[in-house]
Amino acid sequence: MGQYGNGEFKKISETMIKIGKVLSKRPVIQAEVQAMKEKRKLKFGELQFELTAQNAYIGAAIGLVFGFFSWQLAQGVQSNPDDTQALKVALVVLGYTSTALSVAAAVGLVVLAQQINPEDKSN
Repeated sequence: MGQYGNGEFKKISETMIKIGKVLSKRPVIQAEVQAMKEKRKLKFGELQFELTAQNAYIGAAIGLVFGFFSWQLAQGVQSNPDDTQALKVALVVLGYTSTALSVAAAVGLVVLAQQINPEDKSN
């Protein structure tokens, strides 16, 4: 049965359960929870910005605008009577794929914004 045939899975699971019980006994300090919420910063080399719900909503709006422009560009290419069908098909597929990715990113950013500030929804 491979290299885990002599009860290794059981040993691993028992060890994981023991570690989980030890970690669950440690109290969660409210300051640690607050610090985790405050440390939502993204770093890309020299560039660093704080991730807030407002920034996520702005990113979602930009994604939707880009998706709309990609959709319109794909519609324009598709309605253009051109002889080069291979290029036309490639551009149309690229436009619609870009639209789908933009909408997916916008939806993901909206979900992220709602997860960042769940207490703002209740107020």
